[in-house]
Amino acid sequence: MLSADNSNTSDLVSASSDQTIRVWSIDTFHQEQYDDRHEAEVTALHGNARHIMSGAADAKIKVKSLFILN
Repeated sequence: MLSADNSNTSDLVSASSDQTIRVWSIDTFHQEQYDDRHEAEVTALHGNARHIMSGAADAKIKVKSLFILN
C-alpha cells in the first residue's frame, strides 16, 4: 500500500502485510523512516506533509509525526 502527498514530492510512504510502515526518498530510493508499532497487517494508510495515519487488522489506528531531513 502506498501514500503520497502533493505538498511533499520527494517522499513516498509504504505499508505492508509485515506490519511495517516505511518512508522512502523518491530522489535517492533509500528508506528514511521505519515504524513497526502495529501488531497486525497494515490495511489503511494516509500521509501528508506532517503526519502518517495508519490502521491495521489489529483494530488500532496510529498517528506518527513525519520528520524528513533535507
